[in-house]
Amino acid sequence: MVLKVFQGVGNAENELLGTGEREAQADAAEAKSVGAFADVSLISSTLPYDTALAEHHVISIGASFATTQWFDENAPYAYSVGPTCDETASAAASVIGRSMAGLPAIFAGSASMRSETRRFGVVAPDVPMYQQCVAYALNALAHRYHVAVARNIAYALDFSQFQSEATNIVARLKAAGVTTVLCACDPLLPIWLTSQADAQGYHPEWFTLDWGDAFGRFPLQDQWSHALAGGIASVPRIEQEAYRVFELAHPHGHAAWLPVYSSIYSSLLLLFDGLQAAGPDLTPFTFEQGFFSLPPSVPGGELGSWQFGEGVFAPQADFQILWWDPSAVSNDDGRLGAWVPCNGGAFYAFADHASSLPAHEQLRCFGS
Repeated sequence: MVLKVFQGVGNAENELLGTGEREAQADAAEAKSVGAFADVSLISSTLPYDTALAEHHVISIGASFATTQWFDENAPYAYSVGPTCDETASAAASVIGRSMAGLPAIFAGSASMRSETRRFGVVAPDVPMYQQCVAYALNALAHRYHVAVARNIAYALDFSQFQSEATNIVARLKAAGVTTVLCACDPLLPIWLTSQADAQGYHPEWFTLDWGDAFGRFPLQDQWSHALAGGIASVPRIEQEAYRVFELAHPHGHAAWLPVYSSIYSSLLLLFDGLQAAGPDLTPFTFEQGFFSLPPSVPGGELGSWQFGEGVFAPQADFQILWWDPSAVSNDDGRLGAWVPCNGGAFYAFADHASSLPAHEQLRCFGS
């Protein structure tokens, strides 16, 4: 294996905003020119860059929250550790439909709101990737669980506008009587949303995306201490495979508390699983077939279950429901504030729409 490093010209923020396609194409062309079989930019990967890599026939292990259709269209060059957009949306709809809809908003910050039957509002960036996921979730809620939302708000993914956007969003949610905010947001907007929620005397439940413990500390904690998310809770550092592998390679070294190191490790693990399964004649097509043929992981692993098979480019098969505990010590970096599991740490399968969740029964979170 040879690792070649080059300085890209792309900007992840611009690519997320839909204005950096030319730079993403230039970086993908550069990766191809240095003879790359696969790109391991990983945490700096974006969907435009991954799409450009596929067009240049370079494999990527990134593509967070891409749709199943996107993976099919970019085969055999795109893979991901995390679930697809449709799986994420379906899982969120299952949690809402089975364990939240029609029940009191008991996790709200407002005492009066806790006796109200939940009324949902959606907040998501006005960019195709997010809006596709929102459409999947709303369709599943409407047709599988007969649940409607009171407000569906799209905001500009422009950091310079976040203050004014947040003011308007909170006012609209509050006016609609939303008790439970479904925040399919980028990692930073909740900072302004929670500040505005406090300013406007609005204390709802929050159901959001898990961007990791480090990002969970940015929003105002009096608001975020009423937040739920879907994801997988991290395990103590000494139990993490990434940390144990580091110790094997560097028995006298010291691994820094970097919140992303386990994510980098899991993506590289997936890549090397595929490389090993491809056999001696390595091409993107033998990589794909080897990847599809991999056996399932042992149940209960720290990364959840991985299940492979024909057409499976994102093998994560299950998830947990988490709540934000400002006083918990993070397994990621040792600081206060961490996502911890609800319902005794139970895992729920994407494939069966989390059907093991008890129907019309409140989640057991926040010490309940």
